[in-house]
Amino acid sequence: MTPEEIQKGETDRLEFKREVPKKDNRYLKTVVAFANGAGGSLVFGIDDGTLEVVGVPDDGIRQLEDGLASAISAACTPPIVPAFSRETVDGKTILVVDIYPGRSTPYHIKAEGLGGVYVRVGATTRKAEREQVEELILRGGNRTYDAVVRENETVPESTLKALARRIEAARLDNAGEKTKVTPLMMEGWGLAKKQGGKWHPSVALGWLTANGDHFARIHCALFADDECTEFLDRQELSGSLIDQVEEAHRFVLRSIRRGASIEGLYRKDVYELPPEALREAIVNAVAHRDYRLHACIQVSVSPGRVEILSPGALFDGLTKEEMLEGKSRLRNPLVADVFHKMAIIEKWGTGIRRMFALCRKSGVSAPIVIPGASTVSVRFLRSGETSGGKAENGGRLQSKGANNEKSQAENKGKSNGKSKGKGKGKSNGKSKGNTPGRILAVLSSNPQATVNDLIEATGLSLSGVEKNIRELKRANRLKRHGPARGGHWEVVEKTIGTGGMV
Repeated sequence: MTPEEIQKGETDRLEFKREVPKKDNRYLKTVVAFANGAGGSLVFGIDDGTLEVVGVPDDGIRQLEDGLASAISAACTPPIVPAFSRETVDGKTILVVDIYPGRSTPYHIKAEGLGGVYVRVGATTRKAEREQVEELILRGGNRTYDAVVRENETVPESTLKALARRIEAARLDNAGEKTKVTPLMMEGWGLAKKQGGKWHPSVALGWLTANGDHFARIHCALFADDECTEFLDRQELSGSLIDQVEEAHRFVLRSIRRGASIEGLYRKDVYELPPEALREAIVNAVAHRDYRLHACIQVSVSPGRVEILSPGALFDGLTKEEMLEGKSRLRNPLVADVFHKMAIIEKWGTGIRRMFALCRKSGVSAPIVIPGASTVSVRFLRSGETSGGKAENGGRLQSKGANNEKSQAENKGKSNGKSKGKGKGKSNGKSKGNTPGRILAVLSSNPQATVNDLIEATGLSLSGVEKNIRELKRANRLKRHGPARGGHWEVVEKTIGTGGMV
């Protein structure tokens, strides 16, 4: 261990101690946490507050090792076997106690029973939540939650056959490969078990088909502000996880800016963020989230970002650095395996790196990955600066600020709908005439119209519609009643002129 490494401070796999506390056994909780996770090192002889190397006495180091080994053996169960090594830093001896990741989880403090299970969260040690204890129990038995077979439930064979056809069709569409899937093959994968002539589903099979799990859902929302306080559109997705991925992806694409490039005689949509990267983030959230938590995946679109929030911390001690390097540990291997067979997932561990590569190729900021104590977030920034990157023919999204181009509202109704940039790309602006009046006319005839309906009707970009709605609200011409989903608009004055509002 070098002085430079010490100065970086404690991490999820490294903890410093000035000395062995005589009465305080909190270091034993850290030992348990390391064994329950990806392992780690306790280093004695370094002040955890100042990071000063104080060292341990050379004449008592053997006794220190024996005492630590005895304390760990007496206090922790299942048995944890530490490994000791000595290093010299700045002329002083430090004692490194390595704890390896255990296979017999959950490890805990004997005197506390299963209430004494601890886990590592960043550079801190915390008591495990109930769901974390359950996951550790499954892991200790070499099982995962999605592979649990629901013995008290049955499904008709037609359910298995329907999923088999979906897998075959997806494999053909996504990978160009013909494959044959049968219920017996699916039993071999662990998706179901046949007993007494009846099929019993695994948890994963339920999620991939009818899916009645209340929290195995995706909540999508479009916000008017980055504080995410004002809804413009909202959708709660349920049913098969396969369908939820596709529907969530469509929600995001219709909520972000879109321009166009011309390839020969054809127009090609160019989004401000690469669609494949957004889809990869959604797929990763669905495949790796913790389904035992009473929370849903959240997909939010606001003026400054698109964010996918997945319930559950990184699995099995995986670190952010390892994840960015392409390492993967599967929390839901059956779900991930089906996605792989459908060619929804290409290769294990490539999702995050692929997102970065796609963003780099499109000329947009790399996604920000934020692992937390109980969530993992992937955030795409909407910079507004040629956010869609270059099209293949050199065309660009003509994006400045919040729009694909200056919207009619921003140009006071004078825009001719053509891009003003130097590239060959064309924007999607098509609105003509009095834009606020057109919006009021649509909402007068259809008070339940969504923001996407207004985009389609006016030809404006998302931010152009949002800007007009804000102005109409400020002018007391438009009111919103009820939530984004299920609510309605009220046009205060319904007299609409052709040259402006009257």
